[in-house]
Amino acid sequence: MLGRPRLQCGVAVQTTESTESALSTSKYEAIMSSRTAVTSHSAYPTLSTRRFRFRPFALTDIGQLAALAGEHRIADTSIGIPHPYTMEFARMWISSHSDAWEGRRVLHWAALRGGDERIAGYGGLNNIDSDRGHAELRFWVGCGVERRSDAVE
Repeated sequence: MLGRPRLQCGVAVQTTESTESALSTSKYEAIMSSRTAVTSHSAYPTLSTRRFRFRPFALTDIGQLAALAGEHRIADTSIGIPHPYTMEFARMWISSHSDAWEGRRVLHWAALRGGDERIAGYGGLNNIDSDRGHAELRFWVGCGVERRSDAVE
């Protein structure tokens, strides 16, 4: 049961959504990225909203990712995020994205506020089932992100 989060700083939600509706809603613009951390033969999709840009993680994001995901409130409310979240774990996780994307099983995005290169959170589609048009939507936002408006977007 999803209720109102009791946390003051972090939000982590896991739900099932249709990949078709998540990627084709008129409020969101899907863009094919030329800047990818994923060394893939096919472009890694990115998303842009009015206030955010969702791009692939790069190895240069290791420090930011470790700091954000290492916040106790993120790990405490997220399945699969260990605490403490080390830089080595961040490196291994980011390095795994290429194989996951090649198999079209998972998409992982760094969430950045428009015009800013600091990571504000994470968004991703896991367990992608292209035949049925379904995936598991996961996201979290770090401390300092306005939960009511930013996390919803």
